[in-house]
Amino acid sequence: MKPSLSGRPDAAKSPGRHWGHPLAREIDRLLAAGSTPVLDDLVRRFEAIAIDRALAFTGGNRSHAARLLGMGRNTIARKIHELGMDNRQTTQSGDTL
Repeated sequence: MKPSLSGRPDAAKSPGRHWGHPLAREIDRLLAAGSTPVLDDLVRRFEAIAIDRALAFTGGNRSHAARLLGMGRNTIARKIHELGMDNRQTTQSGDTL
């Protein structure tokens, strides 16, 4: 059996040991509520959280955050705008927090 990044073979398969369990509960909640489209909603929320955390990690440097997330700086700028995250403070380098 191939080990996961954590070194535990079952970690990737066991949602209760990772963030998959709360995600599964949220999917169940959205489905039960009749929300649609569930995947689009979750992807937007995931992207917003990932971008927010990368910006916090880089002190608001969009270019660095984009590199860490595996996207270009134009892509992160577009996603920040699309997700309504563009009302942030600007750093000395001109990047936005």
